[in-house]
Amino acid sequence: MAAVYAYIELLKSKAQHADIVSVCRRALDVDSFDDRLHMELMSALIKINRTGEALVQYKHVVQLNYRYLGVQPSEDLQEFYKQIISAGKTLDFNLESIRNELRESGDRRGAFVCEYAVFKEIFNLQMRNLERLGATMFLAIIMVSPYNDKEIDTMRQNNIMNGLLEILKQNLRKGDTITRFAPTIFALLLPTVNYNTGGMVLERIKRVFYRSYPNSNIVFNYRVGPLSSQGMNLDHPELAPRVE
Repeated sequence: MAAVYAYIELLKSKAQHADIVSVCRRALDVDSFDDRLHMELMSALIKINRTGEALVQYKHVVQLNYRYLGVQPSEDLQEFYKQIISAGKTLDFNLESIRNELRESGDRRGAFVCEYAVFKEIFNLQMRNLERLGATMFLAIIMVSPYNDKEIDTMRQNNIMNGLLEILKQNLRKGDTITRFAPTIFALLLPTVNYNTGGMVLERIKRVFYRSYPNSNIVFNYRVGPLSSQGMNLDHPELAPRVE
């Protein structure tokens, strides 16, 4: 693989980005989990104005990590996602185009579903707001697991997680944020709840989930607790015990 990396560097020095795309795709046929090759491919796609393909490639990497490794993409890949989004969001700097862009975003109904890298940005922004305003917001973690820790095949697991995502979108409010934190875990930011309603919201989702999957032998667990301005670490949240 070292020879492939060296050849890519040579092509980069000559700005032959289309050739880099071809080289990376062939090399990924040999090693599908090479993060560097994925990033070189996405970078080359951005440089030749094929941002949509770069985004498709990123989503492909996310699925590879979830399905075969059971992990999130590396931090470098998550950071790269923001570059892809930025490359695809070039606007003319006039009031009307910006107004239209904001209006399109505002038309979205229900909870906002995003990649983990974006979720972390929203989390950090909300934490700054909490510190400034002295307010409180709630973070929830939902995890599904097979009853008695029995194995569950990947396809069934993904079907259940996709179904749960639809339930979350239908039962959470506009302003709430959802991300798939791990293969069997969703993380939620809930700015519209308080101590009394936080547990109620998750219990309602739990009931809907079990009605949708009555004989699935799947256990629905959750934790929900307040965020404070004291610097909670998103990767290791200390959440309150599940409300039963």
